[in-house]
Amino acid sequence: MNTFFANIYLALETLGGRLRREEKGATAVEYGLTIGLISLVVLIGAAAMTGALNNLWTEIGAYLQGIADGL
Repeated sequence: MNTFFANIYLALETLGGRLRREEKGATAVEYGLTIGLISLVVLIGAAAMTGALNNLWTEIGAYLQGIADGL
């Protein structure tokens, strides 16, 4: 009878270990997906701001050129 319970205990421990490892793998996948999504948002934001930043630097350059021409 003790052998029966020992076998059940070992089976449950093995199953528990597998489940814990699978959770760690799932957590790593979730972190990977989250990092990928954040990276995508940053890239899209940078692409959207490219034109605005170009215009800003053009305006600053024109302003400074106007000041230099006035000297």
